[in-house]
Amino acid sequence: MRSLNKYWILVGTAAVAAIAAGTSFATAVVSNPDTSVIQACQNTTNGLVRIVTENTTDCRVGEKAISWNQVGPQGPPGEPGPPGPAGSGGGSLAFAHVHADGTIDAARSSQNVSAVTKALVPGSVFPGVPDTGFTLYCFDLATTAAKNISVTVENTLVVLNQSPFPGVTVSMRNPNVNATVDPSVAARFGCAGGTDAAVVIATGTSGAPFYALFN
Repeated sequence: MRSLNKYWILVGTAAVAAIAAGTSFATAVVSNPDTSVIQACQNTTNGLVRIVTENTTDCRVGEKAISWNQVGPQGPPGEPGPPGPAGSGGGSLAFAHVHADGTIDAARSSQNVSAVTKALVPGSVFPGVPDTGFTLYCFDLATTAAKNISVTVENTLVVLNQSPFPGVTVSMRNPNVNATVDPSVAARFGCAGGTDAAVVIATGTSGAPFYALFN
């Protein structure tokens, strides 16, 4: 029993020293599950610390109630981490509503669509057949080169402007549309060198209004 008492005294002395020095140590904790505070009783003679459930009622004669938090106060904020990688671009790069004659509807277009030039794809006009050919729209963009283009024809009701049916309105059902942001393909369609994008609509010389979205 003497050696056992000596062991507990040593453990108690070490625990008190750890508490006094502000260091942490492992011990069996019998604490109130409803609180974050560890409660204990300390022998006022030998310094032995005894973990209890409630130190206001469990301390014996010759012991004093002590307690400490299970979690210490929050430390200061750490240093900021390195910047993360750049995210993908959101939204469209540019957009335009283009009338059939090639003019830009400024109220429904972004300012970085600089100009649109209307023409016909070379070799697409059938000799002797009026109002034929593939309408070509060449875009100049005042922005970073777009990687994609999406085109939607606004309507397919077009008015023929050549004989023998001048002024006649016809419907071009599901007209063929070709679009590119590759300058080399745009040049093959018939656009000038350096053109940023091109749209071809198979509606004859009348063309058709359309929306173009660049990203």
